[in-house]
Amino acid sequence: MKKLMKCGMSIAAVMMLTGCGSKTLTLNDYITDVTFSGADGAGTAKIEFDMDQFDKDLSEALDIKASDLSLGDLGSYFAVLSAYELEVDPATGLSNGDTVTVTGTVDNDILKDNDVKVRLKVKEQKYTVEGLN
Repeated sequence: MKKLMKCGMSIAAVMMLTGCGSKTLTLNDYITDVTFSGADGAGTAKIEFDMDQFDKDLSEALDIKASDLSLGDLGSYFAVLSAYELEVDPATGLSNGDTVTVTGTVDNDILKDNDVKVRLKVKEQKYTVEGLN
């Protein structure tokens, strides 16, 4: 009985630490590049995001199958898409050698409010501007 109780407590602790079975997707894993274009001193930056891979991983995390799609699945999917934003700063007026920072905001409350079992996170990343004319 003591072993069973210890096992149950361990499982509960693990579930609390992992968000009760929720999966976390790190948005940085889908940033394939930050591209720079334009003239030196007036360049712009753009985040390249692998939406195909994110879509695949998100569908898997949400256990969404195209053959068995429901309105609830679509609601969860769109809740995730509306819960994050990525930005690069500064995005304009760039010169070769400048440093830009990719940051993001995640509203996990949207996910909780929609009972979505996926959490998102994003870490700050820095890139050096290069290749401007």
